[in-house]
This record gives sequence, C-alpha cells and structure tokens, in this order.
Amino acid sequence: DFKHRAINAQRFLDLMSDKNPFVIVYLLDCCRTDMLPNMTKTKASYASSTGLAAMSAKAGTLIAFACAPGAVATDTAKNGRNGMFTYHLLQNITRPEEEITLLLIDVADGVAKDTNERQIPYTTSALRQRGIHLATRQKKATQPISEFHNASESIIIPVS
Repeated sequence: DFKHRAINAQRFLDLMSDKNPFVIVYLLDCCRTDMLPNMTKTKASYASSTGLAAMSAKAGTLIAFACAPGAVATDTAKNGRNGMFTYHLLQNITRPEEEITLLLIDVADGVAKDTNERQIPYTTSALRQRGIHLATRQKKATQPISEFHNASESIIIPVS
C-alpha cells in the first residue's frame, strides 16, 4: 500500500508554485530501494526499481535529486544516519553566500567520489536569477535580528 504512504513530489511542488514565491529550492533525497517499516514487499523486489520519475520545474525553481531520473540511491553515508546526498548537502549547505548552483556541484562531486561514481546527484533548474544562496554571512550580534532577517520571507519545509 505504498501509494497511500508516499508523497507526490510533483504535486507538492505545484502547490508551492501556486503561491508564486520568488524562488523554490526543492531538495529531494529519495530514490531508495529500502522500504518503509511494516511494508510487505522485500528490499530485493525493489532492486530493479526505476527510481524517481522525472519532474518539471516551473520558472524560478531548482530541484536537486539524490540521483538521476531512473536511477536509485542505495549508499549510506559515512555517518550511518543519512543518505549520501543529505550527508554531503549538510557538509556544504551552511557556506555563507554560496551560489546554490555551485554548492550543488560540490555536493554532487562529493557523492560521486564517495560512491565510486555509482550515484550522481541530478538537478533540474528553471532559475532566472543569480545570487540564490541558502545561508548568509552572520551579522554582528549588536544589531537587532530584524535588521538583517525577516522570518516571514523564508519558508523551509522538511521532506524526508
């Protein structure tokens, strides 16, 4: 009954797009052969899985996947807790003012090296702006937080 436990990633993206945000950065560590707990199918029955279907990105959207469409991500990271994509994303995501496209190149390079090229992260982009980054340089602590960050401008939705 996997259909009722899964999230339709394209539908979720479409719902976010309907809000007309300036930009959407959608990071998906998925495409696993592992099953959810209490599922009846075995891991072996998904070994021939075709992975995540291709997704379309609307203007102002960047989608990053753990692997290419049709491929599966099977490796566990060095920390034993995350997938390889999330592991490398966590290693790079807090670099201040790093352009998202450059950050994802470094993530992909780390994943590819750690998996001996078996897993290559993939991006679909329809970004039309430069300077999209996920972390800013820290301001001096003497400034009120409202001077350099407006929480209402940021939406972070964890999907795992």
